[in-house]
Amino acid sequence: MNTHKRKQGILFSLVASIVLSLAPIGCIDLPANTGYEYVVITTEHTANHSLQLDAFVTHKRNRGVRVHVETVESIEATYPDGERADKIRKWLQEHYQNWGIRFVLLIGSPDPYNPVLAAIEPLKEKVGTLPMKMTWPNGNDCPTDYYYADLTGNWDLDEDGLYGEFEELTDDGVDLEPEVLVGRIPSDNVDTIDSILCKFMLYDNDSDLPVSESQEATTTWRRNILLANSWPMPNIDGSYLGKAIQTVALEEGYPCTTLYQQENVSTGNSDIAANSFFESDIDLVEGAVATQWSSRHFGLVGLSGHGNDLAMKIGNRGTGWSGDMLHVDEVGSLDDRHPSFVILGACSTAKPETENNLAHGLMANGSIATIAATRVTSGGPVSSYVNSNTPAGFVYGISERMIQDRVSFGAALYDFKRGLSCPRGAQLQNLFAFNLYGDPAMRLRVP
Repeated sequence: MNTHKRKQGILFSLVASIVLSLAPIGCIDLPANTGYEYVVITTEHTANHSLQLDAFVTHKRNRGVRVHVETVESIEATYPDGERADKIRKWLQEHYQNWGIRFVLLIGSPDPYNPVLAAIEPLKEKVGTLPMKMTWPNGNDCPTDYYYADLTGNWDLDEDGLYGEFEELTDDGVDLEPEVLVGRIPSDNVDTIDSILCKFMLYDNDSDLPVSESQEATTTWRRNILLANSWPMPNIDGSYLGKAIQTVALEEGYPCTTLYQQENVSTGNSDIAANSFFESDIDLVEGAVATQWSSRHFGLVGLSGHGNDLAMKIGNRGTGWSGDMLHVDEVGSLDDRHPSFVILGACSTAKPETENNLAHGLMANGSIATIAATRVTSGGPVSSYVNSNTPAGFVYGISERMIQDRVSFGAALYDFKRGLSCPRGAQLQNLFAFNLYGDPAMRLRVP
């Protein structure tokens, strides 16, 4: 038996023993006849073959959360016309108010339908089982789940078939107000889905375990934060972002491990050195992030720099490149029994057309939830990271809300987005590009 299957079997056994014996814990007081505040949308295949979906529903209900599972095939039978993404959104529009839906978990592959590519090469255009919606906020395509969160806006106001254009950011068009909080498990593989659902349940169950006064709390490790912050431009020192997050974290009792670029150590260009102003605990060089993350346990991980679908990078064109900050091939070394909330402040690390992108790889092993971008994002020098519509601003703003306000990952993401301005299409693309892989209702639960 390979290591993954053995680990998966252990997880399944742990969850089965806990869920079956668990009495209702921490129930939420809900008004009568409110319907369902938590909806799972998936495929018939997953609903019929998953060994853990029913246990996950029971797990939620034991905590007082009303859960409903809907299949995309049932939705399509009700709404036969249009793209699959449009049908899913229409179903949500019809139900979110009457049912009181707050959270939506999509389980299925996110590859979006691209009408432009379909018109050129229709036979090559693949669409996932639960696709993201393709939008055009800055003239280029950008897949997003924001389409399922903003249920009142008109995303194709000019009816040209190109959704989410910058010109449609009006009172009558895209309003950016989230009616529900959306996350997803970006896979059709039932084994992968079951492993992730198990991880969700075990994370909650660990938080519920009683702790004796004489022993360290089981979940104390979740207060540890890992920060790795590269220079995205020759004039932007990533250590300032790390220092800003560390300041917030230390005030709340969260110790941080920092990795920054240091002069002539982590850059390939000795003429223009990326010499970070703040000293770090460890030099940010290739392999250092995976080494730290695999040898210790962290509740929250914030990485910033350049990226692509498979990796985050150290450095930039001006100061030189110094290899990978974290590559998808490295995530197998992480401890999935101590998973982290992860924010990847970089371009394209959640590109849905690449099935095994970095964000997907982390969901399979290493993270409890990941916020990452589906396309190129835009940044630049800022005077403050507060409400900064940049990749670095996303890392700071979401971390701040997780640490100080202790809200769910979904609430942290969408609350941060609500406070951002979009003077240009590039900023609107940032809002659409950053999406959540994971359960949107989960939060960083610490003792």
